[in-house]
Amino acid sequence: MEYKTMMHEDVNREFYYYRPVGADANDKLPLVLAFHAGKATAKGIDRTCGNITKLADQKKFAVVFAQGMEQHWNDSRPDMVKRYYDDVGLVKKIIDSLVTAGEVDPKRVYAIGMSNGGFFSQYLGIKIPDKIAAVASVVASVPESFQKLTINKTFPIMMILGSADTLVPFKGGNIGGKLFPHKRGKCLSAEDAVDFWLKKNVVTAKPVVRDLPNKDKNDGCQVKVTTYGDSDDDNQFVYVEIEGGGHTYPSGMQWLPKHFIGPVCRDFNANELAWEFFCKHKLK
Repeated sequence: MEYKTMMHEDVNREFYYYRPVGADANDKLPLVLAFHAGKATAKGIDRTCGNITKLADQKKFAVVFAQGMEQHWNDSRPDMVKRYYDDVGLVKKIIDSLVTAGEVDPKRVYAIGMSNGGFFSQYLGIKIPDKIAAVASVVASVPESFQKLTINKTFPIMMILGSADTLVPFKGGNIGGKLFPHKRGKCLSAEDAVDFWLKKNVVTAKPVVRDLPNKDKNDGCQVKVTTYGDSDDDNQFVYVEIEGGGHTYPSGMQWLPKHFIGPVCRDFNANELAWEFFCKHKLK
């Protein structure tokens, strides 16, 4: 893992770059941008989110773990940070620098994030769809602030939500719950979030539903995957509903006790499912 810095808005921004073990030095690799949750760090996200770098070694893709200012990302929600840093501009700079260096394939750049990082991943798809080939958003539905945004181009998106999430409420409402009661904006319900993206992405395909095997009988979770559209569609939408799942990363870490944030689903690995989704999409 290589520690890097980059000047942006006269601020020295930090990120970590991971090139998979065994990758040919001349290969232009797919790139996954992995964004931490609010109050978390770039350094800790790999452990919290089920070891993305291990999968990167297996599948041969590069990873960037960037650090948000004040441990947050500007994902369009009001009252999140004292200053609205241009995080989208930072990400563009990081992508362009790695493309210019011959490190990554500009047609295969993807964003994944948890919570605030998930909201921000969606926001990147909205703001720079010419840079991001597909997005996976984990335990982050749709913030109400997105309803004011203009979305000019469709992009593939996967959304993973848990019905027992205590911080991003499954039925919509104030983000943060009792654990983080200060202002963090409001989110749409899971049902309305799905409807939001189906409309914004102009999805007309009939849904294909499948239940994932209940591999862990003790996690209290059941998983249903609903796919709208084909893998070659640039507006494909995949909704992963975890019945009983908390504000946690599937097959990741139980970062706080269950009674605070709900359980971790162990029936599937979010990184593996997202990578399978990413592999079906690249910029045209």
